[in-house]
Amino acid sequence: MDSLRRATGWTRNRHRSGLSRALALLGLLVLACSADLDEGGRGDLVCGEGRIDCGDCVDPSRDLLHCGACARSCGAGQDCVAGECTCLAPLQACGDGCVDLQEDPANCGACGNACAPGLFCSNGSCVDSCAPGQTACGASCTDLLASSRNCGACGNVCEPGRACVGGACECAEGRVDCGSGCVALEDDVLHCGGCNQACEVGEVCRAGVCGSEGGGGSGGGTSTGGQASSGGTSSGGETGGSGGNVGDPGCDATGFYVADKKLYDSNCNEFVMRGVNYPYAWYSARNTQQDFAAIAAAGGNAVRIVMATGARWTRTSGDELTQLIGWAKAAKLVTIVEVHDTTGWSEQSGSVDLANATSYWSSPDVAGALKGQEAYVILNIGNEPMGNTTTDQWAPRHVTAVQALRNAGFEHTLMIDAPNWGQDWESTMMNGVGSAIWDADVRKNLVLSVHMYHVFGTPQSVGSYMNTYLSNNAAPLVVGEFAADHGADGDVAEEAILSFAESLGIGYLGWSWSGNGAGLGSLDITIGFDPANLTAWGDRLINGDDGLKASSRICSCFD
Repeated sequence: MDSLRRATGWTRNRHRSGLSRALALLGLLVLACSADLDEGGRGDLVCGEGRIDCGDCVDPSRDLLHCGACARSCGAGQDCVAGECTCLAPLQACGDGCVDLQEDPANCGACGNACAPGLFCSNGSCVDSCAPGQTACGASCTDLLASSRNCGACGNVCEPGRACVGGACECAEGRVDCGSGCVALEDDVLHCGGCNQACEVGEVCRAGVCGSEGGGGSGGGTSTGGQASSGGTSSGGETGGSGGNVGDPGCDATGFYVADKKLYDSNCNEFVMRGVNYPYAWYSARNTQQDFAAIAAAGGNAVRIVMATGARWTRTSGDELTQLIGWAKAAKLVTIVEVHDTTGWSEQSGSVDLANATSYWSSPDVAGALKGQEAYVILNIGNEPMGNTTTDQWAPRHVTAVQALRNAGFEHTLMIDAPNWGQDWESTMMNGVGSAIWDADVRKNLVLSVHMYHVFGTPQSVGSYMNTYLSNNAAPLVVGEFAADHGADGDVAEEAILSFAESLGIGYLGWSWSGNGAGLGSLDITIGFDPANLTAWGDRLINGDDGLKASSRICSCFD
C-alpha cells in the first residue's frame, strides 16, 4: 500500500488513498501548535469565505479534524457542529470528554458520581447487578444496540462523527462513510459529491461540486496523486528514524527519565522504543545471546523480555537476569523486563496480582541484578495485570506497587500496562485515570503501555486513542505489544499503529520474536526463531515503512 508518512508530509499532496490521507490527517491531532498550521497551512492556498487553510481549504464549522481551528480535532462520541466539538446523543459533556451518564461507572447519573468498587452503573444508578436486557461491560450496564462506547460488543467504541444505531457505528449529522471515515460530500475534496470523486489539485469542493475558490465547478474528478513527502529521509540504525530531541551536553542523569511527556536516556537524549518482545520464560534453553544479536540486526533498539516470578512458570533468577541484561547491552538493546505471571488477574486461572510481582522485583538476587542498571533497563512491573472485571483496581493497585518499588530503592523508569488485558477498551488509561499513579510516584518517572490487538482494528481507533491519551496524560505512551492480527479474535490496524507511532513519537514493541502457540503462529515475527525466515508480519515490522529498520535509532546510552 502507499507509504504512510510523517504528518508534516501530507500537505504537499492531498490526493492519496483514502486510508493514507486519513492516517496523515489524524496524525496532526497533537500538532496543533505546528507553525505550518498556526500560520496559515500551506501558504499557497487562498480560501474563500467561511473556510480556512489547514493544508486544504476546510470548513471549520463542521470539519471533524479542524473543528473551529486547524488541528482541533473532535474525539470519540463527538461531532463538529458550528465549530464546536459537540457530544452526540445520548452522551453528555463531563469535563473534556463525552460520557453516557446512564452507564458510565465514573459518572453514574451525574458527572463525577463514581460507583463504589463492585457496583455497576445501570440506568444512571449504582447497583449490584445489571437489569434484564443489559450487558455487563466492565462496570457498565450497557445496551449494545445504542451504546457508543460498547456498540454491538463490549469495547467497540464509535469513532468521531459516528453514533451507535442498532448495534452498529453509523455516520451522524448527514455524513457518509467512504471507507476512510465519515465525510461530508458537500465539501470534502477527496469525496466531492460522491465517494472517491476527488477534486483536482488547487480546486475546492463546494456544495458537492469541484471548482476554484472563486469560480464555478468542474464536477467530481479523479486524481491518482503521487508520493507524499516524508519530511526527511530515514535510513534506520544509528543515523535515521525517531531519534528524538538532542539532549543537554551538560547532562548528569544516571538513568532513563521522563520530562515533558517524553522518555530521555542518561545522556539526556530522547529515546523512542523500536523493538520486539522476546519469550524468554518459555524458551530459556535457547541461545538467547544469539537471538538478541539478531533482533539488533533487524533494526531493534529495545527488547521486552518475558520473565516469570515462579508463580506460574519457572522463576527467572537474578543470575539469569544479569546475563540477559549483559547480552542486551552487548547488542545495544535497551532492556525492558516484565513478569508474565500477572497476566489477566483475577480472570485467568493461576494469575497473581501485582503484590507478587513487586515481591519478585524486590527479592535480593533480582534487585541486585537491576540496581545500577538504570541507564539500560526499564522495569515493566507486571504484564497485563488487570482483566476485564478489575479495572477499578488498576490505578490503586499500581499506586501501591510503584510506591513499594520506590521505597525499595528502585530508581528505574517504571512501565505500567493498561487494564482490560492491556487493551484499555474501557478507555480508563486513555482518559487520564493513570494520573493517580503518576502523582504517587515521587520520581515522576513512569511510562504507560497499551497493547494494541483486535480492539484496535481500524486506523481511526488507533489515531483517536493515541491522540486522546497524549492530551490527557503526563507519562509517555508506548505500544508495548501489537501484531498484524490477534488470531481468531480479528485483525489489527498495524499500518496505522506504525504510522501514528512514528508521527507522534510513540514507542512500539512488536509481539513477538517467535514461539507463539497453536492458533497464534501469525503473531510470530520469525519462523522457528530464524531471522532469515520472516513471517509476513515480521517482514512488515522489520522492513516496511515506519518499521524497525526505517525508524529505529540506537540509544545514546551506548555511546
